[in-house]
Amino acid sequence: MTNDEKIPKAENDFKLPAATPPAPAAPAAPAAPAAPATPVVEEVAPSAEALEARARDVLSSMFPKPGASDKKAAEPAAPAAPAAPAAPAKPVEEPAKPLPPPIDQAIKPELLKEEAPPPPAAKEPEKPDYSEKDMQTLRTVERMERDGLVEKGMVEKTKKFWQEESDYISKWKSENPDLTFNKDDEEHAKFYESEPTLDPFDFSKTEKKIDREETILEYEAREAQRKLDEKLKDQVPKTAVAVSDAITQMVVEAGLESVITKDGKAVISPETEAEIDKANPWAREILTEEAEALAIQVQEIDRLEAFPGKYALDPNLRVEKRDGEVILPHLMLTKFAIKTEQELASRPAEETIRNGRRFVTNEQWDAAINSITSSKASPSTKKIAIQQLANNYYSMDWQDVKTALIAHHGKRAAVKIERAGGIKGVPAAPAKAKSDGGPIPIFTTSPRPSGKAPSVSSSSDNVDTSKKQDFRSGKTVDDVAKAMWG
Repeated sequence: MTNDEKIPKAENDFKLPAATPPAPAAPAAPAAPAAPATPVVEEVAPSAEALEARARDVLSSMFPKPGASDKKAAEPAAPAAPAAPAAPAKPVEEPAKPLPPPIDQAIKPELLKEEAPPPPAAKEPEKPDYSEKDMQTLRTVERMERDGLVEKGMVEKTKKFWQEESDYISKWKSENPDLTFNKDDEEHAKFYESEPTLDPFDFSKTEKKIDREETILEYEAREAQRKLDEKLKDQVPKTAVAVSDAITQMVVEAGLESVITKDGKAVISPETEAEIDKANPWAREILTEEAEALAIQVQEIDRLEAFPGKYALDPNLRVEKRDGEVILPHLMLTKFAIKTEQELASRPAEETIRNGRRFVTNEQWDAAINSITSSKASPSTKKIAIQQLANNYYSMDWQDVKTALIAHHGKRAAVKIERAGGIKGVPAAPAKAKSDGGPIPIFTTSPRPSGKAPSVSSSSDNVDTSKKQDFRSGKTVDDVAKAMWG
């Protein structure tokens, strides 16, 4: 096989120089006397393999491979053996977004650099201990000032005089320890000439005006509560759907997905309740107990989310269950939210990434925001810094709490059912089940086995922690409310 057969030919009919015999020399002119002859060393011709390798090197450096963008590409000849098919090219994967740093390192200090040195902090004067009557007087004088019944600055003049009067009386008593101070005595008349004077009629009229306004405010507060109660009543159908979905998902979490799934959807109906009874005679009683506690808390979450700032967290809110037990759902929710947040915070950061954002506690988020808002940076710089935080970090909200609650009550029910003998005759669960969003599933009453359904030990009961464990996180209900809604 010749070199030309083994090596692809180029479009310009490139020839291998080593394979071409030397051309005949042209007629030479008469030569000058020759110099002494040098011994000639005979060159050894390279082998065919060496020539082939050399040619390939030359060709690869001069001509691009077929398919390249150069117009003058080498045309391959038929190869000696069929080439193996090329492997399909892998799609180029976009590099993963790097994990955001801890939030306290997110904003560079130089970004929030003070634009000007802060003014020296003025020393706050000690606040005098005013009596309730004095406070009412100041409130009335302030309103008279706003209504133009007294000159501007009358409130401050009144405060100043009271302080001077206190100093005057203290000094007089130290000089007259055996006497009783009486402001109407002649000796004090000159001092009291500087006392600010108020028209008694205007003062009394303003007091009555304030009282009327307070009555109106109380009425408006009652009206606002009445309107909120109406809105809560209108919210009932939506809340019912939220509760229904939560309870259905809880039953799924308890391991009964295949039992309650009909036509690809998880539903609770008399038919599926009968199937639950077949799976375990205790299951429905266990599920009903967990479902009621979950329903009360999901209902409150739905209201808190629907009316932020109006329907507020109340740690003393009491709800009576059907069995007569009284629970405090808002206090329970607060404790559960803090416990869930602490559990999330204890995980590696890589496990809590959501849409490229890193999880932070509400306390960490508030601290980062406060460091920005309290800085001397310009408003536009603060806005950019806060947006950077929002793009890279997230904190827990009430939807996260609800998801955790559903899983928690489902797990509790699963443990109880397992202790009651487990689930019998359950076929393989379908790939996915969806809630049909129907009415609140209320398990109907049916004959139960004799005895008492198994319970979960207190060590695994993390819902009503008001009875099981101390609340040591340091956060109050107001802290949680502020963290969830701002």
